[in-house]
Amino acid sequence: MTNIALEKIVPSEILAYNELFAKTEGIHLLTIGAPDFDVPDFIKEAGKKAIDDGFNGYSSSKGMPVLIDAFVHFLKRRYDLSYDTSHIIVTTGESQGLAAVLQALISPGDAVIIPTPAFPQYELCTLINHGEVVTVDTSHTQFILTPEALRQAKINHPNAKVVILNYPSNPTGVTYSPEDLKTFAKTADELDLIVISDEIYSELVYDQKHDSIARYLPHRTILLNGASKTYAMTGWRIGFIACPPDLFTPIFKAHQSSTPVGSQFAHIAAATAFNDGDAVIAMMKQAYQERRDFIVKELSNMGFDVASPDGAFYVFPRIPQHLNMDDKTFARELAVHGKVGVIPGSVFGKGGENYIRISYATSMDILKESMERIRLFITNKQNTQ
Repeated sequence: MTNIALEKIVPSEILAYNELFAKTEGIHLLTIGAPDFDVPDFIKEAGKKAIDDGFNGYSSSKGMPVLIDAFVHFLKRRYDLSYDTSHIIVTTGESQGLAAVLQALISPGDAVIIPTPAFPQYELCTLINHGEVVTVDTSHTQFILTPEALRQAKINHPNAKVVILNYPSNPTGVTYSPEDLKTFAKTADELDLIVISDEIYSELVYDQKHDSIARYLPHRTILLNGASKTYAMTGWRIGFIACPPDLFTPIFKAHQSSTPVGSQFAHIAAATAFNDGDAVIAMMKQAYQERRDFIVKELSNMGFDVASPDGAFYVFPRIPQHLNMDDKTFARELAVHGKVGVIPGSVFGKGGENYIRISYATSMDILKESMERIRLFITNKQNTQ
């Protein structure tokens, strides 16, 4: 009586941990995948003015022209990407864009290559569209999907049609260098693969400048981005699809079948953000980088194996082996006995085992107290072994 694809989808294990955290009094949550900053005042004022000016209806299906223009100029200004406004779709958050793109691209029997650990939504959206999920464990290559691994995945699964990249990555914080992207693009082109590039964290890159694979593979890249992480506009639900001309029509059809319109005032406020928000980006980025540097140093001193992440607001440390705890046990016991909430790495797929994801999208005071709690938890564990 229901969609048979739903039988392959299991509830996210993250929900079970969130329930545990909700029942744990006094816990510090280092689990949040959203900025802790408020929406900047100038963006809120633009939204209020739009409401007062009567922009309270639906947007057009593609999105309001003022927002599309702002995003096109943003892509050119920040990443040297050139898109025509006719090839941009504004979506109700980036996740809706992902769903529409996969609905447009894959038919039953098509496979989607997903490097793991990865955001669980990629697998869910593939399965619900009757696609085959092909995961590639990247834990042995510094959480980068190498051209060699991509080629092997295509050899093993000749029905693979799409590969999803997410960088900087949720959950690892790892990003790709320009050289990585050039060789990856060449390989994807040779293998006749379409690249869905989720670059929602593109403005949160700390030790290098973000580069988009769309620069090197424009005819095969579908770019996803949005306002939620860059401007802390999570609740405004502003996402974008930027795609090659020949893929626009099928993607737009899929978009119209799900959530075809947004709200006018949100689009106007977001246009203001993309046009005038560069200083805000710099302020948030500096704060995140200070937190990242602090937390990496603290975790390393405790014995965690943690490479400094390149971007986003996550670290993905490996649990010290001498604790003899897998990631799920560690997360559960740290919550109950240490009063700190983290996400076990294995919920993000192959390669995440024995890692944990820690979000530093919270105040420095909370991070400092949380690091002390983790240190005490580890000391107590060592003393009882």
